[in-house]
Amino acid sequence: MMKRMKHSWFLTVVLTLGLGMSSCEVEFSPNAEWKEIPVVYCVLDQDDSLSWVRVERCYLSEGDVREDGMVTDSVNYPQGSIQVSIIAFDNGRQVDSIPFDYTTVDHAEGAFVSQGQPAYCAVTKKRLRDAYTYELRVRRADGSMLAKATTSLVTKDPYQQFIIRPSSSIPFGFSVSRNCKIEWYSMGNGRYYQPMVRFYYTYKYLGGDTLSLDFLCSPKLCTPPYANTYYIQYSCEAFLAGLHTAFDGDTNTKTYPMLFDIYLNACNEDLYAYLSSVEANGGLGQSDAVYTNIEGGLGVFAARRTHVYRRVPGDASDVPGYGLHALLRDSIPGFI
Repeated sequence: MMKRMKHSWFLTVVLTLGLGMSSCEVEFSPNAEWKEIPVVYCVLDQDDSLSWVRVERCYLSEGDVREDGMVTDSVNYPQGSIQVSIIAFDNGRQVDSIPFDYTTVDHAEGAFVSQGQPAYCAVTKKRLRDAYTYELRVRRADGSMLAKATTSLVTKDPYQQFIIRPSSSIPFGFSVSRNCKIEWYSMGNGRYYQPMVRFYYTYKYLGGDTLSLDFLCSPKLCTPPYANTYYIQYSCEAFLAGLHTAFDGDTNTKTYPMLFDIYLNACNEDLYAYLSSVEANGGLGQSDAVYTNIEGGLGVFAARRTHVYRRVPGDASDVPGYGLHALLRDSIPGFI
């Protein structure tokens, strides 16, 4: 998140009045002396193969800030000028150190330079441990600390089926007219959850490959005292309306393979606080602060889970106006 640093209108008024009343002719800049401020982003998910860290910096501009934002030297740290690593602690004792390698990625064009953006990457699959606390460290080339932050992973019992409902043991599995609930066990450090339904379908006469559509359900914010299980309700009308929008204008013959995946996305307190503060700062006239847990800079170091899911059968009922198969055929063009 890059910003142009500026002084307030109040300071401008005070300085203007002071200059008008002074007989001295002293040249000075109303801006404070520039201070290097790193901006760091990293979100850990122990189910991901790779973990990424983005490090950039705030900058000052004497001219058009948008023009300077297109210059990579204004926004980015030169290769070799910083070192990035994640340190694992078990009850305060360091047990692992994961160095991150420099690479570059491109992102969508916009107000800031987009080509060849520096990023730092490490293979972390099967290396992140639920019981550990993690510290992100960004050091200068001389070894001095530039920025750091600490977070804990979102954890679950690897031997427990975390999504309770819908269940494979229920004959009709996922349904929009019955059993309209997604229920799950709480996760360690889980603060905010958002279930997602993945709906599968096939084009009967276009190769027969199985395709999918994802539908985000209502989120669930957990507050103390935390419960053992949580749930959200989903409605038949909303689900069918989402399908109708997704297939608008598509009259190809489609079949419903009676198969669903229920995903459970979750994040810890750090990521929830950051996302909430960013959402609250959406207006042009806002002046609220954005949450950061980066010591020595800005940004966020947090954790989430996005790979927790359960595969369940879909409702096979063909009862008109009631069974899911019948509802799809009657309300979504092309389904047979």
